[in-house]
Amino acid sequence: MRHSRRNRVTAPATILSRLNTLLCRADTVTTATAVIATYRPRTGRLRWARAGHPPPLLADSHRVTCLPNPRGPLLGVFPAASFTQHSHRLLPGHSVLFYTDGLIKRGALDEGIGLLAERITGGHPAAVLDRLDFAAAGDDACALLAQRIA
Repeated sequence: MRHSRRNRVTAPATILSRLNTLLCRADTVTTATAVIATYRPRTGRLRWARAGHPPPLLADSHRVTCLPNPRGPLLGVFPAASFTQHSHRLLPGHSVLFYTDGLIKRGALDEGIGLLAERITGGHPAAVLDRLDFAAAGDDACALLAQRIA
């Protein structure tokens, strides 16, 4: 069976590698952080790669855990940088949070992630987002929360 090119999804690590190449070849010095993720609703499979971001958090109604944090430096710094990716199957009721480091800047990294994890356990995604402290981060506060419902 032949698959059309249109149905293929470029791997998140490949996208980051291409973005890194573009930034390294630019005439100006520009760096950036990024997370690229793909999700397949039919299977619940989430794949992600990151460049300089903290680990995504996985929450169910009882607990929060850090998902693996694939290797990936800031974009635009190292021309030959390599990026890895991970995948995880989300079960119904699981939520995943991708966020910028502005939401965890107070104290040590592990402490900041722990405080953030306490705020996202249980509840409807809108209620969870209301518990996040965006104001304390200044201009570097961004979060993406997604929940698998079926």
